[in-house]
Amino acid sequence: MWLNLSRDNLDNASSPSQHRSLLLPQVSYVNDNSIWQGEWFGPNNGSRFNFTFYGTPKLGNDGLDMQTFTADYRNYLKLAKEFIFAYRLSGGMSIGNNRQNFLLGGTEGWINYHLATNEIPINNVEDFAFLTQVLPLRGYEYAGRLGPSLL
Repeated sequence: MWLNLSRDNLDNASSPSQHRSLLLPQVSYVNDNSIWQGEWFGPNNGSRFNFTFYGTPKLGNDGLDMQTFTADYRNYLKLAKEFIFAYRLSGGMSIGNNRQNFLLGGTEGWINYHLATNEIPINNVEDFAFLTQVLPLRGYEYAGRLGPSLL
């Protein structure tokens, strides 16, 4: 993938513009053998997983140095006709000089959300493309944990 990113502050014309062009190769291994047997609430047997690796090779003086690995595993176990035990394991790690950040906590939607911090950490143009939300994590405020590793 080739990304062209730009950031301009329309409220403050004196702030400098930011521009980046990135090459972003990505590889994923995905498997899904979950079974939806006549019910519309969700899978009731099987598992699914997704392992993804992507990164930006540092090209030129402006290039980013970032490599990111994410994993998501879900398992569904039918214990009785209408009783399903489901669990999920998810994690991510970013390495390099320009590591990406993950926001962990909260649920999707804007009704009754609470931020754990006063602001979302978007400082550079690449934060718009690589700041990743890890949702849902009920019982925690939105952005309850922030960092380059959520393992």
